[in-house]
Amino acid sequence: MKLFGLYEHDNTSALEANHRKFCEANNAEYTCYRVNNYYEKFRLIYHIMQEHPGETLLFIDSNSYFTTFEWKFSLDRDLLLQEKDGGILDNFIAVRSTHETLSVFKKHILPATGYQMSVLCRREFKYPSDPVPPIPREFLLPYPHKENGIYLNIDAFAHFQHSEVLVRRIYLGHLPYPESFANILCDYHPATYPVSDLPFEVINPGQRNALVTIYTKEIERLGSMSEQNVAAYCERNDITYYVYRQIPDSLLHLSGTWCKPYLLLNHIDQHDSIGWIDSDILITANYRMDFSGEVRVYNDPGDGYFNAGFMIFQNNGRNKNFLNGVIKRCDQLESRDSTYLHGSDQRYFVEEYRTQYPHLPPLSNLTTNALPGFYLPGTTEHLIHFLGMRMPLRTALMDVHAQKINASL
Repeated sequence: MKLFGLYEHDNTSALEANHRKFCEANNAEYTCYRVNNYYEKFRLIYHIMQEHPGETLLFIDSNSYFTTFEWKFSLDRDLLLQEKDGGILDNFIAVRSTHETLSVFKKHILPATGYQMSVLCRREFKYPSDPVPPIPREFLLPYPHKENGIYLNIDAFAHFQHSEVLVRRIYLGHLPYPESFANILCDYHPATYPVSDLPFEVINPGQRNALVTIYTKEIERLGSMSEQNVAAYCERNDITYYVYRQIPDSLLHLSGTWCKPYLLLNHIDQHDSIGWIDSDILITANYRMDFSGEVRVYNDPGDGYFNAGFMIFQNNGRNKNFLNGVIKRCDQLESRDSTYLHGSDQRYFVEEYRTQYPHLPPLSNLTTNALPGFYLPGTTEHLIHFLGMRMPLRTALMDVHAQKINASL
């Protein structure tokens, strides 16, 4: 048996140690390669299969790690390839190199590797010259697949005990993060964070500048780790921090994210500038928050004009008009009891911003409001926004980063 790590990320030392541990437990050889994309990955698999005829070969990527280490799976069918949600799980593949399995790769997989692998099982997939035949059902395993009490390959935060799962997969959606989250989480140990029962608290009152946040019971763990981090930052940097742990009575018809303009207006008159900070944000110890300028908004990592998770407003009439303009737009909606209803509150912040500040483009988000891993090269000054991830992954990644930030203080 041979295990090949096919990594689309650099800096995978913890992950490589995890993969080597599996090899030591199963007397398997370990080799790793750096690949850039699906195209390279599957052509390399095909090449390795040709180089090792008749052998059992395992392929794992840099989004996957072992949680148990004993191999308990049969290769009676020569190919362990799982189907999930109409696509294939390409993060972990076990194959015996035979003429038949080489033919499967040649006919069904290699022609399609320049495209998203998630459509390989769909009959409507079109190749430039000829349609790629769907992979025959007899070559695909269901998700989940279990043998001898162990699941083969499970999403990282699916509700299975680690002892029941061979490989955990971190699903990142379509955004190619430059950082391997599996490398970060393969030996993750959760920390504990203080939780307050107070519905509202003012931390470090009376400062020139302030931040406001809100989180509710449903995301209490995530919110509490952000609160501890941001509160410590505010106290070190002379910033007032308003923490809402419940939606105020006057706004109970809204979900938390729709409360932003109302809460900012509640406190703007007590400060020179006030900022909104979402409860899935962490700040590194050496980050320098900039309150200069009339308004500061930052690029959205998706297709939004800017991201409304972190914004700073100077206390003046124009910005009060701006916030009231956002409220006026939002008050025309029938319901705002869900975060992403009507395109979320961000849509209306953007619409009003384009009206009030048509010639002021948003700022770069490579240091401020940055996605984890998408940073300005060479700097450790970050305000990190863990948005766009499923909540269990988001919470675990925030916890890892929070522990590192705390250790640096």
